[in-house]
Amino acid sequence: MGAGCLPTKWGLAPIYGLDGKDYFSLQFQSRHSGGVNFAFADGHVAAISRGTEFFAYIRASGMQDGQVSGLDY
Repeated sequence: MGAGCLPTKWGLAPIYGLDGKDYFSLQFQSRHSGGVNFAFADGHVAAISRGTEFFAYIRASGMQDGQVSGLDY
């Protein structure tokens, strides 16, 4: 489990591997199959699919940027 500030511009790690060679340390990642769990500002927790469209993910991560997010998780 981790917490803190991490940029979203690199998207979600596609695969989390035991050998440590198939992910980028600046990407959110999880050993959960298919997605990464996120805690939202309203208190709910949901898994965001690794297959989520990149720009939908980026728009959903912005705060007060005026962009409408169509993120389906």
